[in-house]
Amino acid sequence: MNEINPGVYPTMITPYNRDGSVDLGAVGALTEWYWEKGCHGVFAVCMSSEMFRLTLREKRDIVRTVKNKADSLRARTGGLRKMSVVASGHTSDSTEEQINELCAAADAGADSAVLITNRADRYDCDDDEWIRQTERVISGLPSDITLGFYECPYPAKRLISDRMLEWMKTTGRVAFIKDTCCDIGMMRHRLDVLRGSGIGLFNANAQTLLPSLRAGAAGFSGVMGNFNPEVLVSLYECFGSSPERAERIQDYITVSCVVEGLRYPLGVKYLLKEHAGIGELIMTRAEQDAALTDYDRECLESCYRFNEEARVLLGIRG
Repeated sequence: MNEINPGVYPTMITPYNRDGSVDLGAVGALTEWYWEKGCHGVFAVCMSSEMFRLTLREKRDIVRTVKNKADSLRARTGGLRKMSVVASGHTSDSTEEQINELCAAADAGADSAVLITNRADRYDCDDDEWIRQTERVISGLPSDITLGFYECPYPAKRLISDRMLEWMKTTGRVAFIKDTCCDIGMMRHRLDVLRGSGIGLFNANAQTLLPSLRAGAAGFSGVMGNFNPEVLVSLYECFGSSPERAERIQDYITVSCVVEGLRYPLGVKYLLKEHAGIGELIMTRAEQDAALTDYDRECLESCYRFNEEARVLLGIRG
């Protein structure tokens, strides 16, 4: 089973060219931006990536581009630093197509192929039926593929139960869980269940990141990784050694999460284009004709300035 880094994993957005195709050059540039911000991994082809609106070939090309860039960046350090790549693209209904999607992610180089929990929940099944359906998919995958699970909120969120967690532990193949429950009490309980299993639970909710890390979470994987990843990285790296500093950083993160409500992912695409030079088009396939208003841009620029000022006050490098 592949080992994946603990730490901060942004949920990667998908940049597009003016003809609507995936901008793989910008995908590579965004991967390098995550690296420069200190990220420990990337979650490619997820909900932030509009995976339900990507073709199988596009999903594969994105994962391959991210993995190749991550490997080339690692080579620059002489192998001393690695950025793990986890990827999903698991969006189909049929078992055969789900197997193809997960194999495509692994074949393109993902360190972990991530299953969406709601793909085995088309009829609101109980836990035992969910496990049977998921086992049918996994049995069609090569045994050397490392797995992950993601509580994707679309089209309906299937939260992971204790029964499902216990089953995941028995497989010996699961390395990554993206937790989207946003409930610190539930996260603490899940971490107790997972203790000693080698399965890393990554919190998607930045507002509860510090308490989840203190409870044993492996890291963060969420949308805020596209806005201020360096701040999230700083919190992850200091929470054990500098508790007071970690609390100050968490206070800032909690306030900064207002940016999540500013037309995501259009909002972060705007900021990446304007302030990092990444991507030429601010669009999504879900809203091809959507445009940011003056109000949106003013709020986004205010959030950007606030982040820059907070980094200086907290002594965090950009």
